[in-house]
Amino acid sequence: MWRTLSNEAREAIGRLCEQHGRHLYDYCRTGLSASDAELAVAGALLSAHVHGERLRDRKRLRPWLYALARCHRAAVAASRPASPGSWTRPGAPGEVADALRALDPPHRELLDLSVRHELASADIAMIFDVSAIEVNTMIAEAADRLEEWVAAVRAARTRDGCARLAVRVTDWARAPGRRNRTRIARHVRSCQACQAAPREGVRAGVLLLGLPLAAIPDTLRDQPAWGDPLPGDPAAWRSDGFPAQARGLMEPPPA
Repeated sequence: MWRTLSNEAREAIGRLCEQHGRHLYDYCRTGLSASDAELAVAGALLSAHVHGERLRDRKRLRPWLYALARCHRAAVAASRPASPGSWTRPGAPGEVADALRALDPPHRELLDLSVRHELASADIAMIFDVSAIEVNTMIAEAADRLEEWVAAVRAARTRDGCARLAVRVTDWARAPGRRNRTRIARHVRSCQACQAAPREGVRAGVLLLGLPLAAIPDTLRDQPAWGDPLPGDPAAWRSDGFPAQARGLMEPPPA
């Protein structure tokens, strides 16, 4: 498709990439490999060009782009082996990345969109076609669980922390995989001592802002030729011009 576009259209897509590409890439990269994330964003940018007339309210351009990216991210993920994504980033505290992975996927996604991508609750609600009240509730729950996890793990490394959790934290340090991370999450949620760990200096917003955005590939701006736009099937689009999401907020991702 890229070959059929005019130079003017290519430049317009390039400007869109310059303005929003890095954030969209970071959003897709958290769930996909580097090359797959680039493919998803390239598709989202082409979709924005092909289906631009569908968006009725241009003030909603940014959440609309994230909605497109989410559709492309889901399509790419469905055809690939599971990827750990990029929550572990150079210079970022490992405990924060692990705490994020310990959250339920909907909580993790909403917290990321709200804090690191600075989307308003009303904009996030537009992506998922839910109320802003639901979004606010889930973001608050996610922030609380993240802070609880980090506070408990930090306390377990001190003399006054939970001894049982300290053992699990030691196992996690030796083998920082999903199994040990899940054990910690389950323990924290069921242990009164862990839930009571002091949270001074543990704030979800501060923790997440310590995770830098993923570096965007140099090829994305000028070579999105390998991306494909979303189909124009009316059933795939809502009346407000946003794409219908294949998976809602409370639906678990495919195994």
